[in-house]
Amino acid sequence: MIFTINDIILHIIALIALFSPMAAISPYIALTAHYPRKIQRRISFKVTAYSVIFLAAGGWTGEYLLRFLGITLPALTTSGGLILLMSSIPMVMSGTSSRQKSVISNLQDSDWKSIVIVPILFPVTIGAATLSYMIMLMGQMSTFINYLELSVIILLDAIVIFITYFFAGPIGEKLGTTGNSILIRVGGIIVMAMGIKILTDGLKQLLPGLAG
Repeated sequence: MIFTINDIILHIIALIALFSPMAAISPYIALTAHYPRKIQRRISFKVTAYSVIFLAAGGWTGEYLLRFLGITLPALTTSGGLILLMSSIPMVMSGTSSRQKSVISNLQDSDWKSIVIVPILFPVTIGAATLSYMIMLMGQMSTFINYLELSVIILLDAIVIFITYFFAGPIGEKLGTTGNSILIRVGGIIVMAMGIKILTDGLKQLLPGLAG
């Protein structure tokens, strides 16, 4: 299938909502605030680069992974939608996310290179819901053009990740606790809507009778 401009925009918005910049800023600041600005910039560059690598790997190899595991696209779509829906609940209800709470509660002062992969890349930047979404998206790839479109989606998402972390310090200070909470809730609503849409699409494919 060929993605339309609307499809590409929708997938970009979904990935950005899953990343949830406002949910990522708080733990990121907590992890990097004691480092000089030069180191913070290096961290933002490295996390962005690793994000592109992991998202691309998931997107480009997902088809073979599905075949190996014997998982159908409708089943993956349904489970991906359910995961998105579940991940959105704490964001909407409390203005935070489960990943944000778990990361902040386990902070330790360590060398900056040791925190780039875990916990900043996983789970602050890329969580289970994002990986599930990428694998589901990959299942729709069938042509070389599709893979180019997927690459564009990943690169645009990476730009948002980089901007978020590069300016995390100043942004967090200006928004304050209340501002962060409000924006996290808005992101949660977007994730919830995407989850419901994907879940219903998957159920219609698994159970054609539901389509009526």
